[in-house]
Amino acid sequence: MKRLGILISMVFWVAAANAGELRKETLGLRQGAGALCDYRFEGPIAQGDAAQFSAISGGSSGKTVCLNSSGGAFSDGLALFDVFWSKGLRAAVLAGESCEGACALVFLGGSQRGGTGNRWHVARELHIGATLGFHSPGFPVKAGRTYSAREVERGFAAVMAETQALHDIRQTSRNGQRAMTEFLYDRVLRTSGPSVFQIESVGKAVMADLQIFGVAYPKTFTQQNALAVCDLAYLRRQPAGRKAKSVDRMVRQLQADASRVLNGAASVTRVRQARRGGDPVTLVRGYPATAPRTEQLCEIDHGFEDILASGADIDAFRQTFDGGVFTVTFHDIPQVSRTAFAALDLQSLPTADVSDHVPYYAVYGANTLIKDLPGQMDTATSEKTVLPRLSFAAPQTVPRARFNRLDNIDLVGGDLTERGHRPVSLGACERICRETDRCRAYTWVRDKEWCFPKAGDTGRRINNGMVSGVRR
Repeated sequence: MKRLGILISMVFWVAAANAGELRKETLGLRQGAGALCDYRFEGPIAQGDAAQFSAISGGSSGKTVCLNSSGGAFSDGLALFDVFWSKGLRAAVLAGESCEGACALVFLGGSQRGGTGNRWHVARELHIGATLGFHSPGFPVKAGRTYSAREVERGFAAVMAETQALHDIRQTSRNGQRAMTEFLYDRVLRTSGPSVFQIESVGKAVMADLQIFGVAYPKTFTQQNALAVCDLAYLRRQPAGRKAKSVDRMVRQLQADASRVLNGAASVTRVRQARRGGDPVTLVRGYPATAPRTEQLCEIDHGFEDILASGADIDAFRQTFDGGVFTVTFHDIPQVSRTAFAALDLQSLPTADVSDHVPYYAVYGANTLIKDLPGQMDTATSEKTVLPRLSFAAPQTVPRARFNRLDNIDLVGGDLTERGHRPVSLGACERICRETDRCRAYTWVRDKEWCFPKAGDTGRRINNGMVSGVRR
């Protein structure tokens, strides 16, 4: 990442009086079914901390560093961001702990490389009950004190240098994944003085592309859930200028835009279910498009292929999600009537330029607070959850291989092909394995939609960018 020649010695609003402590968790630390903490860092971030972290070897699977810090000097947080990003250190903030100011910059650097395909991807885990807050660059003025012209000039230069460094983080990317989204960059700069921009809601986390860890999978998938997923997917695709309001106001504005697209007809059905190539999808209409008399159609691929409309338990429902994400695609279509929407042929839709992967917890809605999300442990004793009846016909009861899906797990070795298959969805990857005689398992690389059929379950390791499946 580009670096400035100016040494930034100004504090990032939160002062660091003493250095924090980095220690290795010899026995490991788990929280419920949470991620392993290989190291813990607690206390203020100070000069020289980067040297401590540089001694950590990321390894092929990466090391997880759990952060609990009120922040410190901007320059020191920036140096640690570089270490995490370049070495492939995973970042996590556990429930009841916080990471603010310069610590939040460190958190953005969380990443991991290696595994099937030797891919690199971001790896940043915000647990339910954790606090993550960003400060804007600023000059901490003390009430009652008079500042000389030289002090003001130096303070202004430091603030400008910090702003430029934030811009550099915003421009930092690898394999199509950015360290800082346009939404987060805009919000941090708009945060005034010592105020904190906190990631406290589902909408903010999704817009900032930060993973909430330990959220229970939903028990149902309703029309309102579909709207929540498509709304956030649509807003993530808009230019930064569209994202100048709060997430709540953005959603309300989008709903008003949809009403205009539908000519104010509140009774118009926006959501329906359909099939694409035999696989069920959910369609949501009414999103604004650039061309006149057109609208955008949102298509959610959630893969209910192994679930009968009569219902399923929570474990089976969990497997309907492609590795914890919905694959969402938008199509430009002419504005259609209610009857035409009900009869819309998916095969006639133009090929979309790009698909987005929206995390499954988007179903809970943009305004839901992270602290109020159901944890995985909350549903551990649930015996049965009933799915809503689906409007499409139940699949034929033809015996076929089923798979146990393993989120954030890479199966080591056993590849049946040298280069795999790409780009394919997780559902397509599973079908490839099902239809290949020698295939007993697979690993799917999420960010590149890369499928690797496997001869078997030859060994496992944690990798947040992977989803694996093993035949039952």
